[in-house]
Amino acid sequence: MPGGICRGVGVGGHISGGGYGPLSRRYGLISDHLYGVEVVTVGRDGSTNLTVATRDGPHRDLWWAHTGGGGGNFGIVTRFLLRSPGSDGSDPATALPAPPRAVLTTRLTLPVTTEDSFLRFMRNYLEFFSVHRNPGNRFAGLYAPISFRPTLTGFGEMLILQTADEPDARARVEEFIATVTEGVFPGPVIRPLTEQSYPDTVANTYYAGAPSDRRVKTKAAYCGSPTRPNNSAFSTAISSPPPPSANRKSNSCRSAVLSTRSRPIPRPHRRATRS
Repeated sequence: MPGGICRGVGVGGHISGGGYGPLSRRYGLISDHLYGVEVVTVGRDGSTNLTVATRDGPHRDLWWAHTGGGGGNFGIVTRFLLRSPGSDGSDPATALPAPPRAVLTTRLTLPVTTEDSFLRFMRNYLEFFSVHRNPGNRFAGLYAPISFRPTLTGFGEMLILQTADEPDARARVEEFIATVTEGVFPGPVIRPLTEQSYPDTVANTYYAGAPSDRRVKTKAAYCGSPTRPNNSAFSTAISSPPPPSANRKSNSCRSAVLSTRSRPIPRPHRRATRS
């Protein structure tokens, strides 16, 4: 499933919050695989009821509310029923997507650079995912979030994950890096590719689980019809909100994540995100 990284959110918060993860460009949001919920609700008279709400059955509105509305807002969920669209549930082995055999990983560090070079880098990045946005495209197995930190050692860092099941997986990573770094000076520092199993990648690379007092703000774009950025509209494309018609849960666009970190804050005030 498209699992996330924030352990404090837990599976309940991840599913009901419409969570995403490194497999979301291929398999969508975790809520896309939520077939039903068993929820304890409270009536006007204070009585409790155990309700089963499903995607194609009774109480569909209650099921829909748990595909992004957040946990605890509509009742107490006692069970999540997971089944991918297109599966009838008769065979548990095919009810959900199979995880990749292994994942290729590398990191790209962008040194402090000029404004023009930075805009070129971001334009390359956004245009790449605008071109390769449709379901089943060649780069559906590639996930590349960017983190920007106001430091002197590395202005931006990109974690690149590519499922290794494809025979030309390494070539796809090299093609992606060449595309996003074209015309960028000084050039980024790129670490050698490594290959691990998917569980090891999540545990050791995607989210190592080290303690942190930092607040993380994540900006994700999972939209229906992205506008391909160009020279004149670039600033507008990255700062304006999506049009009302944009569908958050559509599989037609699974773009990457932009994240920023602020200074450390005390643990009692730490808030988890649905990532």
